Amino acid sequence: MADNAEAVTKDALGARTQATVKKDPTCDFVADDGRTDVVFEEHGLDPNVLGETWCHDVWASGECDRADVVLSQTTINQVASNDENEYTHTACHELGHTAGLSHYSKGSPPGGTDDCMISGVYDNGAVTWRTYNPHHVGHINAWFDEVTG
Repeated sequence: MADNAEAVTKDALGARTQATVKKDPTCDFVADDGRTDVVFEEHGLDPNVLGETWCHDVWASGECDRADVVLSQTTINQVASNDENEYTHTACHELGHTAGLSHYSKGSPPGGTDDCMISGVYDNGAVTWRTYNPHHVGHINAWFDEVTG
């Protein structure tokens, strides 16, 4: 399932936004290149935590230069009836945090459409749980334009 994180990155972020997605097997990154780099890892987390994201390297301006994302396949397998769909949802959700997106509850989705930034287990396979709605795509593109413009 580790390759799934790369597929989610290309599909949810690269295919639907202005962000540039490329894989660097060395995990090297160029500081101050104007883009946040994301490193995916897979290992256990606290019980009931499917994924976590945090800033690994910060520029002097306070902006994140590299984010680390951890996905827990063990926990996903324990809590999800369809672990492949939930793994995809969690990877998309954590990736959204690296682009500045926040959680929201099911009762108040921005943009009027559910997407992967909703918190909780949504492993039913619905595509809306595995991508970003137009509201979030707009935020990602505005952020990407700002840091690359």
